[in-house]
Amino acid sequence: MRKPKMGLIAAVLIAVAAVFALQKLTGGLVPLADEVIQSFQQSEAYYVKTTDNAEMLGNGKYSYTLTGYDASGNKQQIKTEIDKKLHPGAFIKIYAAGAKGKGWVEVTKEEVPEGALAEME
Repeated sequence: MRKPKMGLIAAVLIAVAAVFALQKLTGGLVPLADEVIQSFQQSEAYYVKTTDNAEMLGNGKYSYTLTGYDASGNKQQIKTEIDKKLHPGAFIKIYAAGAKGKGWVEVTKEEVPEGALAEME
């Protein structure tokens, strides 16, 4: 009778430790689920004119919340982490699945589609 109780207590302690580790390492269950779901989504290209709104993270990266526009001018909020600080006024093309930025490249103003450029200015 004593062994099943000890097994149950051990299982509960392991579950609590796993939830605590999940919260610390991933920001919680909801962001982890979003990450998994977004990994299956098709990335789309958005264009952004950067501002000076970077937040320095403890890992040496910069966190950005950007307002991007696709070629037709449709707006999308995009969150991403970038290894360097972007200079304000730069145009970037960022690939995003939903609100998660996946990769980016700096482009010239001439490379930005008219629909996106009209919304930025």
